[in-house]
Parts: sequence; C-alpha cells; structure tokens
Amino acid sequence: MSTDPFLLNKSIARVIEAMRQRRGGDPSESSETSFLIYMKKYSRFYAKETNRRHVGQMPDQIIAERKEDWASNDDDIRRKHEELVKRFQNKLRLERMCVYCHTYNVDPETKICEGCGKTSSQLSEETCSSGRVAAAFNAVRTFYRENYRPLEALTAPSIIVETQYKVPLQKEWQTVMNVCDYLKKPELKTWILCDKDSGMRVEDLCNITGKELSPRFGTVLEQLRKGICPIHVRIIGEKTRTRGLGFYDTFFGEEAFRALQDFLPARPRRFFKHGKRAFETDFVRIQSVVNRELQKREKKGASVNYWNDFTPKSCRKWFSSEMKFAKVELKQEYVMGANVIVEYMMGHSVKRQEGAYIVEKLREHPEELMGIYKKAYPAIKFYP
Repeated sequence: MSTDPFLLNKSIARVIEAMRQRRGGDPSESSETSFLIYMKKYSRFYAKETNRRHVGQMPDQIIAERKEDWASNDDDIRRKHEELVKRFQNKLRLERMCVYCHTYNVDPETKICEGCGKTSSQLSEETCSSGRVAAAFNAVRTFYRENYRPLEALTAPSIIVETQYKVPLQKEWQTVMNVCDYLKKPELKTWILCDKDSGMRVEDLCNITGKELSPRFGTVLEQLRKGICPIHVRIIGEKTRTRGLGFYDTFFGEEAFRALQDFLPARPRRFFKHGKRAFETDFVRIQSVVNRELQKREKKGASVNYWNDFTPKSCRKWFSSEMKFAKVELKQEYVMGANVIVEYMMGHSVKRQEGAYIVEKLREHPEELMGIYKKAYPAIKFYP
C-alpha cells in the first residue's frame, strides 16, 4: 500500500504523532483523515496565494517561512500567516457543494471543483457550514502550534447550529430501506439499521470491529453468535476517551441484530468497509431517488414535501427523539433521568448531579440499562 506523499512532510508527521500521543499512542482514523483533508486545502491555498506551483512539500515550507517571517521587525511580515489563515476561512465560507463529488470545493467564481476538477454548469446553493470552517481553522492552528510556530491573536470562528436534518417518519424509513435494496446497498442498509438502533456517532459506528467488549456479555461478535439480543455495545469513543468516563454503552436491537446476521462474513476485520464520507454520499443518493418519486407524484397533482439534508445524522436524531418520547415505566430512581439515559447511550457528556448519579449506576449494571432499552425499543423500530 503506497504512502501518501503528503505524510512525508516532517511538519505533518509531527502533528500526527502528537495526536496519537494524546490518545496513548493509538491512531484516530477520523481525526487524522479530517486533519489531512483540511491541511491539503490550506497547502493548496497557501501555494496559490504565494504564487507556487508545487505543493507536495508545502507544509514544511510553510513552517520554514513562518520561522523566517517571525524574525522580521516588520509587523506586516510577522503577521503574514495570521492574515493568510483569515483569508483561508473566508474562502471556505464562500465555497459551494459540488454536484458531482458532493464536497464543498467549488469556487463560486470559476465554478470549478477543487476536489474532482469538474466544472458545474449551475452553482449549488449549499455553502460550507460554520462547523466545517471551524474544523478547518482548528486543523491549521494545530499544525502551526505542534510545529512550535503558533498563530497569535486569532479567535476560532463560532459554530452556528442551523442545519435541520431530515428525519423520516416510520413509513418513510421503510421507503429508505426499499431504496437501499433498489440501489443494491446491503452494507448501507445494515449501517442505517445499526445506527438507528444504537444512536452511535457516525465515526464510532463506521469504526466498529465486533471486538468491543461488554463486561457482562462478551464481545459484540460473541453476543451475535450466541444469539444475545439486544447486543450490548460498549464504545470507547473518540470524543470521550480523553475525558469523563471514556466510554458509553448502547445496544443493537432486533432489527440491527437480524441485519448483521445476514450481512456479516464469518470473521470480519471490521463491520463496515466504507467510512463517513462514503455513507454521506449514499444518503444523498437515497434523497435523490426519493425526490424523483415525489416529483412524479407532484406532476400528477399530489401535494409533496421534498427531502433536504438527509444525512447519516438523521439516524441518530431518530434514535434521540423517539427514545425520549417512548412511554416506558422506569424504576423510581431513574424516572427523573429518562432523557439523561438516552443522552448517555448516545455518548453525550452528562454534567448534572442527578444525571451523573444515574450514569454511575447504569455503567456498572448494563443489564439494567438493557432492560430499559428493551422496553423503549418498539419506539425506534422501522417495522412494527
């Protein structure tokens, strides 16, 4: 397997090493991939702004020039990199989504996608979200900091929560399952069933291997082979490893259980071959198929509501809303913390005192958490 030439830059390798060191030496596929994506974009931007042709070794050159510029007595030269990073953020905010590769890489002036190189005849209205801009800024800031040339007097951009994900109704989810069959996507169908059953973060579910160990029931694969349903999953989360409990508990219910039995090979290295970006693209395809059918109905005179923003996060949102509104009889000690229990199963941090008490009890007794899950499970089933 060939090594990405970008990783040959000492400045990039230093950041990757620092990221792994903070996690006890373990790699973080999603965090490292995200960092590399944004650093490649910044390197191309830097090369263009400084009239360079070759960007392969640009990261090392950026740090060398930062060191040289910082020694100048001219404030304009000393602050050159801060100004470049500001312009980089503004560029990201203006970029549009490419209709071909579904990435935010289209220059609104040239209409050329930086990712796939294709030219869009019509600009998409979708622009890069504030969250992506903030992620890019943090990647670049980390790059300078870990190479001992930190940026100064720059404030991280605020994240504006504005996206309302399309969360299908139960019958609409059944349509989604039919579209997965139509597209011949058994992996996608299984992933959706697992995510809506567990409420896991997209990255965590993409990285699941089956070796995740339950303190009561064995690994996920062992439970699957023994027929234990629901399957208890204890996730060492990428966002929780370095703080708090460092893990969260959730489950695969009967619909995910059956899908995994049908889909998985005997000894999988990990459950899903595809990553977050591939699944995001698949969700866009599902939305397109559904909207085509809705368009046909509209032409026949029916009133329709077209789908927008149908993403992998829609599954997690379904889990959250339906579980919280499920009518479940709880023990008196858990009644006041019903929503907290759902938040814990989704890997969210729990700060309130009563919530922390409930989580403390349930993490030591996953069989009790399983009982609560089984009672609420009918609310998140796709097929009654």
